[in-house]
Amino acid sequence: MKMPKNNLCPHDRFTRSAMSIPQVAEEFFQQNLPDHIKQAIDISSLSLTKESFIDDKLKLQIADLLYSVNFNGKPGFIYILFEHASKADPWLPFRMLKYMISIMDSHVISTKSTKRRNIPFVYPIILYNGKKPYAYSMDLFDLFAPTERALAKETLTSPYHLIDLTQVSDKELQNFLWFGTMALALKHI
Repeated sequence: MKMPKNNLCPHDRFTRSAMSIPQVAEEFFQQNLPDHIKQAIDISSLSLTKESFIDDKLKLQIADLLYSVNFNGKPGFIYILFEHASKADPWLPFRMLKYMISIMDSHVISTKSTKRRNIPFVYPIILYNGKKPYAYSMDLFDLFAPTERALAKETLTSPYHLIDLTQVSDKELQNFLWFGTMALALKHI
C-alpha cells in the first residue's frame, strides 16, 4: 500500500500513517468487518487511495480513508470515516450517504467510459472517538419522520418510478386535458 501525502491536521496524519501500514489495516479489517464482507473482498487487492471526501470545514473534527478493494472480483471501496468530534452528530448517517455517493460519482467520472459501467460497491465504516458515547441511530431511515420512514425506505431501496412517454399513445394522453396537453407537447416538441 502506498502512503498518501500528509495533511495539515495531526489526527489525519496519524490515522493515515497508521492505516497505511498493511498489517495495521488488515488487522483492523479482520477485527471490524462483518463475515459476509470479509468473504466478499480480496484482501490482497486492498490499496489506500489519496482521495478524501469530507468537507473542508469538517477536517479539524474528522478524517477519512478510502481503500480500493475487489468485492467478488469487481472494483469497490471500503470507506472509513474517523469522527473526532466533541459532540455526536445525529446527521452522521446522512453525511455518510453523501460521502458514499461522492465516492461512486468520482469513480464513474474517473473511468470515463461511454459504455455503461457498474457503480462500485462502497462499504462504510465509522470509527467514532467523541467525548461521550455515540447515542444516535446509525440507520439512515431513522432520520425520517416516523410517518414517512416506511415510505422513504421503500422509495430509496426500490427502482425509480419512470413514466416513459414513448410508450404512452397520443390517444391515451388525449383523455387528460391538462396533463395530456403537457405530455403531448413534451412528447412531440
